[in-house]
Amino acid sequence: MATSNTSPARWPTSIANLKAFKPGDLDVPVTIPVLEFPLFTDALVIEEANFGPYAFLNTEDFRDDIVRTAIVLRYAACDYEAHREQRTCDKSRTELYHGGYAQDELAALASLILGIRLSAGSVSREFKLKGDPLGRPTELGSRDKPFFRTPRNYVIPSTASGQHNLQDLQRIEELKDVSQKKAVAIIRSARMYQQALWVAESEPSMTWLLMVSALETAANEWQRAKGDPVERLKESKPELHKYLSSLSDDSILKKVAEGVADSLGNTKKFVSFVQAFRPDPPPQRPTERFQFPWDDENWTKALKTIYGYRSNALHEGIPFPAPMCSPPIRRSDLGVCGEFPTDLEKGATWIRADLPVHLHVFEYVTRNVLLKWWYSEAKCSNSTTQSAGSL
Repeated sequence: MATSNTSPARWPTSIANLKAFKPGDLDVPVTIPVLEFPLFTDALVIEEANFGPYAFLNTEDFRDDIVRTAIVLRYAACDYEAHREQRTCDKSRTELYHGGYAQDELAALASLILGIRLSAGSVSREFKLKGDPLGRPTELGSRDKPFFRTPRNYVIPSTASGQHNLQDLQRIEELKDVSQKKAVAIIRSARMYQQALWVAESEPSMTWLLMVSALETAANEWQRAKGDPVERLKESKPELHKYLSSLSDDSILKKVAEGVADSLGNTKKFVSFVQAFRPDPPPQRPTERFQFPWDDENWTKALKTIYGYRSNALHEGIPFPAPMCSPPIRRSDLGVCGEFPTDLEKGATWIRADLPVHLHVFEYVTRNVLLKWWYSEAKCSNSTTQSAGSL
């Protein structure tokens, strides 16, 4: 039986599963399969989260600077049959693809919400239907604990410092209310953010690339929902729009506009998206002398510079400037790091204007922009659903 585009099987697996959950699914005795996955991190987590078909359980391993199983994800497979059906098809299907599985989606979303390194391992315990009610340990899959080089000075200090409350993960439940395309974009962005944190201390230039790509993925979906492709073509390429409008076949303009819409004005789209959701400055900052000016004009310049470096890295093999990839200097006041590089020579020479911010500042902006966009979409979808329900 074919599934519709709005059926649970056509959503990212973890969201489809969330939408399929019904009260009573986890009543004892459990009538659906349940799996447990270790989640690896080097951060200190507190409390626990339990919502819908998911539980994030705290192992209470409080060791610092060690990648270990600090969380166990308990996953109740509510839509098991729907996803088995989805695997049967006669052509390649990549509209939901992000390089991982349901546990990776949830680990990425949790990584984004908490701002920590988090990675899912293989199934460690399985609760089968009519099986052992206490579950059976298993070694399904062959995922190893992720390798992470603990540095002397962190490029992104916040990921390994402080306490991170698992109760904040209740926010994941909001995703059942967003549209399918937005859910996919959110998960793909979260996956890139998650991957960026794991290489931040060993390959920070790669982290810059992944962070920009995470924002651009979200920006594409944000812009797609903002306007008609023909109007966007008219704004970005007025001469091309004028020529296509002059053709006798009206369908050509629409076809071309739809084909190139997502690539129009990439820098402008990136800057506009970040500026639309840019967070307030961090609560703790160094003295004004070492602060990046947190205003629209300076952030617009900085974002254009950063996007230019991203293009140079992808198309010309020129890495992000080394000073922007180095650990920030921790200033004596409040123990807070400076927000922009002060060392202008590391194998090359840059002027101060070409080194807008340190990577830890951009990580703060990236994470909060993605979260604000996610929450705004969930809130908008919720309002629409409630309005429809009141008619």
